[in-house]
Amino acid sequence: EKEKAEIHRILTRLSRSVAAIADEEISNIETCGILDAIFAKAQWGKLHDGVAAELTEQKEIEIVRAKHPLIDPKKVVANNYHLHDPKRILLITGPNTGGKTVSMKVIGLFVLMTYVGIPVTAESAVIPFFDNVFVDIGDDQSVVESLSSFSAHIKKQAEIIRSATENSLVLMDEVGSGTDPKEGESLAISILNYLRDVKATCVATTHYGRLKAYGKRHDDIMVASVQFDQEKLEPTYRFIEGLTGQSNAFEIAERYGLPKSIIKYASFLKEQAKSKEDILIERLETQLNETTLKNDELSQKIAEVKALQESLIKERNQLLKEKDDWQKNAQAEANQYIEEAQHKADEILAQMRNEQAKYHEVLNVRNQLKKIQPLEEVDETNYDDITYHVGDAVELRSSNQVCEVIKIGRKEITVSLNGRTIHVKKNQIRPSSHVIPKNKTNTSVHIRSHNIYASMSLECNLIGMHVDEGIEKMKDYMDQAKIHGLKTFRIIHGDGTGKLRKAVHDRLRNDKSVKEFRLGMPQEGGTGATVVTLN
Repeated sequence: EKEKAEIHRILTRLSRSVAAIADEEISNIETCGILDAIFAKAQWGKLHDGVAAELTEQKEIEIVRAKHPLIDPKKVVANNYHLHDPKRILLITGPNTGGKTVSMKVIGLFVLMTYVGIPVTAESAVIPFFDNVFVDIGDDQSVVESLSSFSAHIKKQAEIIRSATENSLVLMDEVGSGTDPKEGESLAISILNYLRDVKATCVATTHYGRLKAYGKRHDDIMVASVQFDQEKLEPTYRFIEGLTGQSNAFEIAERYGLPKSIIKYASFLKEQAKSKEDILIERLETQLNETTLKNDELSQKIAEVKALQESLIKERNQLLKEKDDWQKNAQAEANQYIEEAQHKADEILAQMRNEQAKYHEVLNVRNQLKKIQPLEEVDETNYDDITYHVGDAVELRSSNQVCEVIKIGRKEITVSLNGRTIHVKKNQIRPSSHVIPKNKTNTSVHIRSHNIYASMSLECNLIGMHVDEGIEKMKDYMDQAKIHGLKTFRIIHGDGTGKLRKAVHDRLRNDKSVKEFRLGMPQEGGTGATVVTLN
């Protein structure tokens, strides 16, 4: 008894504590629920590349590249939907299983998603305000309520007609279906006519020929179709405005295994019942369908070309910027070099004018003068007129590397460099005074090597390598450069597509041991080489 009393006492005290802040706790729970819903919507939109639709007072629906959010993103086809004054009714035609109902559902779904704050899966969307969204989709036949498929539809449609206003959105799948085609067509036309009178916004699907013709005759009805590929005998799920599509029942029936004899006889009966107007319309629709397919292919190719063009322009601008940067740097270095040389020369001349200068001092001055080297001039020699022979030693003008002529063609000369065969033009090489070793194995002579670094080359040649291979070689080379105390060297990557150069620059930019780097000057290989200075 004492234990129960104690438990009751504790629970009573806790209950009183909670009761004192009950209103605040209820408010906090509701707030947490609201925040949780907001974050969930935002997270869903992020995962599905959703965008926030724009709400408008105008009765205008405009959705660009809409994708049904429940269809596999790898398979779903994006479509555009436009409906605005004076057109208030969208009549979608086309084959079975072609996407008519899906298109209608996407429009209705996007409207409702917008109203509850869920991002829509499209590039952009403009959605109007509707007071109600009425839907008649699917088959609600009921044995209990003695409702057939047709009567179930009519029951829904009657409710819609009683409630629809100019501010309502009405979605009706296969309007007028489920009964005698002639009566169904007439009923469907009458229902759409009523919705036109009340100025409701409506999206409806149909197979009825008279309903298609009715839509074509009225300016406030937008007739559209889902596309069917006649060659592959399958739907493309493309939504096309202005096209009244065929149902393609025979093609779909054949695809799903209906005997060809049945399909053939059905086609015969259809041809017998065709009027001249039907034949003409069918031909025009077939031509429009083919034209649309070609336009889609052309649009895709144009988009690919534009993307490539933008990429090339971007790369060109980057190269021009790099060229401008290294020209400015080269000019600044040249000016600094000239100033230092002038200053040094003035000091030396002042010492030489000193009549008291001793012999060893004069000798020292002469040695200092020798250290002031002139700037390297741009080579303007015309190398096209030089005659070469097999076995000659030549230098690549872009990298100053020595190679051997192994074949002379009409337009190109083939040389061997480090065991690799390279095809060059005459203006890309020049004679070399170096002697090619008789038993050379992957020999490479570097013109600008200094004695203090005789144990390693002052350049790293990546020409002919893939990006990964080239970067690995450059990494090993830079490790050796650090070991030997080499501060400045050159990476030869060539021009080509620019991918290797970009990878080299990205690697150097992220290497803390690199003090600076620049593209080579003309005599250093130009944009085909990068000069690196380590810390």
